[in-house]
Parts: sequence; C-alpha cells; structure tokens
Amino acid sequence: HFVYMLFTGMFLLEMALDRDMRFGLALHHWTTILLGFWGIPAANTLKNSPMLLRAYGAISLYMSTEQNVFLEMLLYQKRIYIPRLYYISAVYYATSRLLVTVLSMMTWWQAYDAVFVQNVADSWLVYGMWVFLPIANVILNFAQYTTISSLFGIAHKVSCRAAATSGKAALEVEVSSCRHGDVPAAMPRSGGDSEIVSSRKSSPTTAVGMRFAAERRLLQAQAQCRLLDAFAQFDEDHRGAITRVDWEREVSHIWRGEWFVPRAAFSRIFDDLVASARDGKVSFEAFSNYFARYMLGEADFSLVLVALAVKRAHAEPEVDAAVRAVFERKHREVVECLVQQCHGPKQPAADKTRSDVECASASAGSPGCGDEADWLYDGVVVQAMRANLALHTEDDWPMRTWSMPTRLNVA
Repeated sequence: HFVYMLFTGMFLLEMALDRDMRFGLALHHWTTILLGFWGIPAANTLKNSPMLLRAYGAISLYMSTEQNVFLEMLLYQKRIYIPRLYYISAVYYATSRLLVTVLSMMTWWQAYDAVFVQNVADSWLVYGMWVFLPIANVILNFAQYTTISSLFGIAHKVSCRAAATSGKAALEVEVSSCRHGDVPAAMPRSGGDSEIVSSRKSSPTTAVGMRFAAERRLLQAQAQCRLLDAFAQFDEDHRGAITRVDWEREVSHIWRGEWFVPRAAFSRIFDDLVASARDGKVSFEAFSNYFARYMLGEADFSLVLVALAVKRAHAEPEVDAAVRAVFERKHREVVECLVQQCHGPKQPAADKTRSDVECASASAGSPGCGDEADWLYDGVVVQAMRANLALHTEDDWPMRTWSMPTRLNVA
C-alpha cells in the first residue's frame, strides 16, 4: 500500500509541474494511479487472496524497476557523458520490461481460479480488476515503448557528444602545437584514442598552412558540438528526428524575442530542412548538413536561426521598402554579433597587405606575424559565413561551404 501511495504522489506532482508532458507518459501515470485506487480495494474484497496479490504485485514491478531512468536523466541534465553507461541502462530497461510483462501475464492467468472458481467475494469490483490487468499491461507497455526509444536515442546522442568533445579536445592540442611551429607526426584519430607521439619543427610556410588547416577543423568541431546541443533541444523526446511540432515549439521561444520577423519565415526554414533530408526525416545528419555552412565556431545557434529567418523574410517580393530596411538593419546586427561571439577578424598593426605565405616566410620572431596569421585565417572563415548568410533575393545563390571532417561526422 505504501509503495503505491508513494508512486501516486510522485506521479501527481510530476503531472502538476510538467505542462508539456507527452501523451504516452501521462497515460502511464494515470493508469498507475487507477491501478492503485482500484487494486487495493479489490484485493481486500477478495480477502487478500495470495493469487490476486501476486498478480497485483507483478504488475507493480513496472514502476519499481524504472529508477534507472531517473538516474540516467539526472546524468544527462548534468552533462555527464558516459556512453557505455547509457547503453547499459537502455538495455536493462528494455529487458526488464519484457520480463515483467511475461511475469505479470502468468500471475494474472493463475489468479483466474481465485477470482472466478473459488469466488470468495462474488464482487464486480474484483471481476473488473481481473479483466483490467491485461488492459493495463498493454497501456503500460505502449507508454514504456516510447521510453525505450527515448533511452536509446539519449544513448546515441551521448555517444555522438562524447566523440565530438573528444575530437575537439584532440584538435585543440593539434592547434596548440601548430601555433608553436610544431607539425604533429601522428594525428589523433576520431575519439582521441591515438596520441601525438612526436613532433618536428616545421618551416614557417608549412606551419601556417598546417595551422590554418587545424584551426579550420577545430572551428568545424566547435560548430558540430553546437549543432548537437541545438538538435537535442528540438528533439525533446529523444527519438532521433525532429517533427514540425518539435520545430514550432522550440522556435516559439526564439520568436517571442524577435516578434517582428514573420513566423512563416521560420516555418519555411523547416520546409527546406525536410526537402534537404534524404527520406524527408530531419535526423541529426540532415540537420547538421543544412546548418553547418552557416555556423561559426561556438556562436549561438539561435542567432544563426534568426539571421536565416530574416534572410528568408527579406527575400519575399511583397515586402515593403521600409520593412526591408528594418530587416537589413537587424540582419547586420545579428551577423556582427555572431562574428563577435567567435572573436572575428581584427586587423593587426602590421602591414595588412601581406599574404599568409609572406607572413610565414618572415622570421618566427617578427612582430605581428602571429597576429596577422590569426587575422588572415579568421577573415577567410568569417567571409564564407557572411557570404552564406548574406541577403539575396535568389534562393539558389551559391554557398561557400566546407565539409565536416570524417573524424567528427558522428551522426
């Protein structure tokens, strides 16, 4: 009795606090509450028959064996990423649901004699409870199937996030080595499982080229991590794909602060996402492929989304000239904010006309050479981002793209 009252209180509190609870979870909670308020009086009416209590206790195992879900969600919210632990939790939950289902149906059928043959109570309260137990099994399994799907989705996201974070850390080591003029003799593989075993001093020209390549990959890795976080926000049920409902729900939070941008512009972005996906399913791969060309390192994804929405609204032919001017001003503000977040190009005090090769050919101790290399590299990347987000009236304007490196393509 105490266990069911504890579950009932927890579930009622959760439903009161979570206004966006998914239907399957709400159905699970209400079924459990109904079992508690119906099963206890039914068992008492049947003189606490051991057979009915066994059936009642077996179905209660659904609730008493799901504590790993709460622990997993706590770790996920705290950003503690241990992929193996998440997969073990998902497998345990799926296996335990199967075993509890078998046990519950066995004890339910074995209670038939106590309810109908011995018929101690002769009460419709008991008959109805016996008939309701398999129905409750179906409802609980339907609700927990979505939970199983979500747990495996979370495990996959954690695996991707851990791989991306590890790859980013390895690239940061590589960039640091290149900044000191060292060329790694062995590049770290995906996941960071191979260390740099040795390094050699490179020529200035090679060092700048290696550094530019390394910093570009690092920028892509940072963007990949941002996109993983953004996708997780949209994919609230952790099923590995974004629906239009998910998109509209998350966009509504952004749109409240940017109310003058037409809501339809955000919807058209999702239409483009669906069209770009191979099977019309907006998975992380489709999400990343679409937004990667607009991302700039660790810049805020919501700013990128606003810039794209403004771009789409600005391209509409029926937009008034005054409104178009407002869009242009807002677009400039958002793009500049993106550049500032990623420490955009700052021209050094040295000669601004020098090329990267000329800078590399200078002596390593030349003042401003390192700063100029930063400026030249940042200038190339920011220029590509600006070109992709630029206000155009043609949707097929050529994009300046760079592909995600294979080592970080974890989707």
